Amino acid sequence: MTNLLYFIEVSGQKIRGKWFLETDRDDTRADVLDTINIYQGHVLKVLEVNEADGTCRNVTDQMVAEASALEAA
Repeated sequence: MTNLLYFIEVSGQKIRGKWFLETDRDDTRADVLDTINIYQGHVLKVLEVNEADGTCRNVTDQMVAEASALEAA
């Protein structure tokens, strides 16, 4: 089983600027979705890194929609 890494680009709420939040290899998908919910409305991009496959995918739309659905439930 591959532990995916996620990088979440956010814009500042009180501080001007943008930066990436990185997730720990041990974070679950639920942990990542919680982080997205904390920064809702300020998430610019979510990148999913699979080191085993050597890939990096932009999963912004999918993850933000999934986090929003969990928040609404």
